[in-house]
Amino acid sequence: MAAMPASAQEAQAPAPAANNAQPIEITATKTVEWLRDQSQYVARENVIVTQGAMSIHSDLLTADYREGATSSMEIYQLTAEGNVQIKDDTNTAYGDKGIYDVTAGVATLTGGDLKLVSPDQTVTATERMEYHSNERLAKAIGNATVTRPQDTLKADTITAYFADDKAPVTASASPNAALGGGKLDRLEGEGHVVITTPTEVLHGNKAIYSAAKNTAELIGNVKIERGPNVLTGNRAEVDLATNISKLYGSEKEGGRVRGVFFPASQNKSDNKGQDKKSPVPAPFVAAPAAAPAAPSAAVIPPNFPTKPPAGTSDPAAIQVPAPPLDAPVLPMPPVDNKANTAVPSPAAPANVSRRIEY
Repeated sequence: MAAMPASAQEAQAPAPAANNAQPIEITATKTVEWLRDQSQYVARENVIVTQGAMSIHSDLLTADYREGATSSMEIYQLTAEGNVQIKDDTNTAYGDKGIYDVTAGVATLTGGDLKLVSPDQTVTATERMEYHSNERLAKAIGNATVTRPQDTLKADTITAYFADDKAPVTASASPNAALGGGKLDRLEGEGHVVITTPTEVLHGNKAIYSAAKNTAELIGNVKIERGPNVLTGNRAEVDLATNISKLYGSEKEGGRVRGVFFPASQNKSDNKGQDKKSPVPAPFVAAPAAAPAAPSAAVIPPNFPTKPPAGTSDPAAIQVPAPPLDAPVLPMPPVDNKANTAVPSPAAPANVSRRIEY
């Protein structure tokens, strides 16, 4: 069953067509049913649908058709269910259910174990995966993760863009091919981006990975963690081949970046890439010194003798009784040397507490 060209002129002089304009072929090992009233074809068991370089494998397939401009059986949508796989020569996408919009050239996969396996990376997601054949891009939506041999990229959404087969590709470019052909050009992650390398963990709002250069750029609220050491800024450039990162500040903040370093943390040569396991030294916080107690005013007992005994004028004869053990120790009252008599101390206020002072 084929989607016919739109006009005889196109058939006589065909132009390079998009993948969704290629003929569609459906095969199955059990049955293929034609439901005229529902305008559907239903294929069961080991179903394989091919169109151009792309193929869809599933347990059950439903093909919806309609009357088109040049055909009364123009297939516009394919729904695959059960062990769904979308393949090309080098990539395989897995899901529980797949819907392929033939007109738009968009295949959408949903299910509990969504993933796209390529020669040197695996892409997973929890919500859905999309392949846009006309735009030459694929999307992983919902907790998307790209796992490569030396690093991982996580984000809310990751979009893979593929270059034309005829476009020049440098020797350092990834050999990944798109579904339907083409080399991986770049990856874009948006929302809660985290890139993990053997030595660093990088955070940002958005990330752009270039396959040809093997570099990544992070934009917005960037944080780079290497063990306990942390750098923050507005934008970062990361060379994944040399493991060199450059951090830039925001123009609104005067172009400043911030780094917090712990000199005692182990370096890469010491711990062989295990910086993340280094204990984070607790910052030193000086405890506030206790405030000294305010001295209490001395209180003079009412029976403290200030005059010599009767019958003598010798000041030395003044007898100072020993205070009891629980009585406060008080200073000796001053003596007026000219009058040779003790000067009475002023009476203490009535509200002053009695305290021992040494």
